[in-house]
Amino acid sequence: MLIVAALSLALQLPERPAALVLPGEEEAYMSFLKGEAVVAAELLSGRKCEAFDIVNTSSRSITVNGGSTPAANERVILEGCGIRHVQNVEVARFGAEPEWQARLGVVGESLTNNWIQSQFIPDMFGYARLNTNIKCDDSFLVLDTYVAANPGNVEFPIERYSPADPGQPWIKYDGLVSEISEGADLTQSWAEVWNLRICDQNITTLIIFIPMQNGKFSQKYLDISSISALDKPKRAIPIF
Repeated sequence: MLIVAALSLALQLPERPAALVLPGEEEAYMSFLKGEAVVAAELLSGRKCEAFDIVNTSSRSITVNGGSTPAANERVILEGCGIRHVQNVEVARFGAEPEWQARLGVVGESLTNNWIQSQFIPDMFGYARLNTNIKCDDSFLVLDTYVAANPGNVEFPIERYSPADPGQPWIKYDGLVSEISEGADLTQSWAEVWNLRICDQNITTLIIFIPMQNGKFSQKYLDISSISALDKPKRAIPIF
């Protein structure tokens, strides 16, 4: 059911707004950002690490309530204690002094937004529990998540849709979509891998996201926990 091509993508991202971090504030800002990202990593993964350090950041300007407040989504990669964690932190600046305020953004390297995640994450954990017959009711954690195929690079053979760019990472989905998902936009579908821990079990789920004409998304879940690490989908560089 699953075919993966592991190549790399080029990524171009805009810098954070200049007014968010003024000259001379860089060190204070990075300390603030690290603190927020570490809290997020510990909250989502249930793992504490005193040695977490930022190895990379990338920024995307965002708008706060339609106004001109300088704000950015900061994608922070943390490493330490043998752990790699990607967090998105939304930061805004209020006032002349560095009065930064932050909130947790989307989980990991996902291309979804907070609203989409609020819709599918409960279903994702429900699918994983049902598929693996896990009975417990607590300890639902996200260890890692990443893009395995960018929009347009999911192949639907039954629907006769091929990857938009077969020279880039792609995923093959051998299920029927259009007849049961009216208005499915196969040309913008993408795939992500979510590594979960439910109680004492690690679960790896591949999710195919299919945009619909009504503005919603249809998700197709595949449990790929039994696939060896070498054969699992590789991490594509996501479109931020």
